[in-house]
Parts: sequence; structure tokens; C-alpha cells
Amino acid sequence: MDGFPALIGTGYNDQYAEGSTIAVDSNETVWICYDLSPGGADGYKSDGSIEVIHSISDDHSSFSEPLTLLESIKSDDIAKIVAWDEKIGVFISDQARWEFRFIWRKDADAADEWPNTEWAEHSEGNTDNHINYACNPATGKLY
Repeated sequence: MDGFPALIGTGYNDQYAEGSTIAVDSNETVWICYDLSPGGADGYKSDGSIEVIHSISDDHSSFSEPLTLLESIKSDDIAKIVAWDEKIGVFISDQARWEFRFIWRKDADAADEWPNTEWAEHSEGNTDNHINYACNPATGKLY
């Protein structure tokens, strides 16, 4: 396919992403989630953010401007995106607030609307930057 692989940047020259994940929703829109941190990888600073971008062209060669889902996370925190059952969600490790949270939206929602938040864990000392989950396509359940 012409134009691929393609470099997809964060749009911020002075910041870096520790990791990024990709998912495709039921509308065949490509979503990319990444953690954005200024400067070096100092896990004790609380000045990072979780961002998402999505494809805005049919050939997936153009992407939206970044949308910030969560600010003031530690620069060592990470996130993972998943698509399931006509929804898309981002699971976030948030050591600044001692929580694991899941922010999600329906595929029919406007791209900048992420109205749903659930907390998987909220207690001091129980969060870190290690996350994993999976979706059972037959049931739509997340594990």
C-alpha cells in the first residue's frame, strides 16, 4: 500500500511517548493512544498526559489533532486502548492519584466525547505502570 508504513507523530517536539497502542473501532476508524511526557523519563513528575488521535481519512493516512483524556499523570504512567462491542476505551495507570481508570465511548459518539469513566482500583500503593487486558470477541467482555 502506498504511503505505508507512515510516521505518526505526537505533534509535540519537546515531549515523548513511553508507549502507544492502536485499535480499530466498528466504523473502521483507527485510534492511537499514547502517554505524553515532557523531558526525560522521570517517573516522579506529575506533568504527563494521556492522549488519543484517530484517523480522519478513508485511507487512514491523516489523523486528528490530539485529544487529552487525562492530565497531570506521572511521566512513568501508561495507557492501552481497546475496541469492543461498538465501543472504544482506554485503560490508564494513574500513579499521581493512585488509580487505574478506564475511559470509554460508544463508536456512535462524537470523536471528542469520552463521557464514561470507571475505576478498576483506587488505593494508595496499588497502582504502577504495568497493565494488560483483553477482550473476548464472542461475549464482548473485557478481562
